[in-house]
Amino acid sequence: MKIVGFIFSFLFFIAAGAAIISYAAGYKIDLVSRQIKQTGMIEVQTKTKDSAIYLNGELRGAESVVIRDLSPGQYDVLVSKEGYHDWSKKVELQAGRVEILNDVVLFLKEPIIEEFVSDINSDSLFKLADTDGLALNGSEIIQNNLFVTRLNTEIFGVCWYPNRKYIAFTTQKKLNVIEIDGSNQVEILEKDSDSPVVFVNSGMSMIFKSGDKFYRSVIR
Repeated sequence: MKIVGFIFSFLFFIAAGAAIISYAAGYKIDLVSRQIKQTGMIEVQTKTKDSAIYLNGELRGAESVVIRDLSPGQYDVLVSKEGYHDWSKKVELQAGRVEILNDVVLFLKEPIIEEFVSDINSDSLFKLADTDGLALNGSEIIQNNLFVTRLNTEIFGVCWYPNRKYIAFTTQKKLNVIEIDGSNQVEILEKDSDSPVVFVNSGMSMIFKSGDKFYRSVIR
């Protein structure tokens, strides 16, 4: 009996160890199909304090979160905060992969705007604006000869947002931002000028011209 008990304990130990190793390697048991399947992970990072992160409509954390043991497939990620424009993305998660969504930026729905008095002029804005690799073709934005997006109206004054994952542009006297993959286009504010904007304070604020005056605006 002692030998049988020893063998049983040994086999149980081996099975438990294998299960722990499999779980750590990203595998889980699918109770429906009764199969062991490899999972994936989604990591979301945003610097917007107290923002809420949802996965397929379910709250999963705030500001930054790592969601483990996800079956392969498509997921809807939403980052939101009251008073800010929502950010969303569809993620196609593959087995054994980690999808990292970092530098997620939420922009204020009602930016704080004040007149900016300094020696800056329109020429200074054009010189200071980061436009490296960006070009316009009527209603299209091009980045390093790659198509970003096309609108149904002409686009003016394109430049980079500081993290270079967003592009700012003006159309019909409205300043917009859009991600470089063409998603999450947001209207920031109205400005009566086609001149580019200059972002300051790591993108928290920007300086822009509207009419014959210059303004500073807190946008996130």
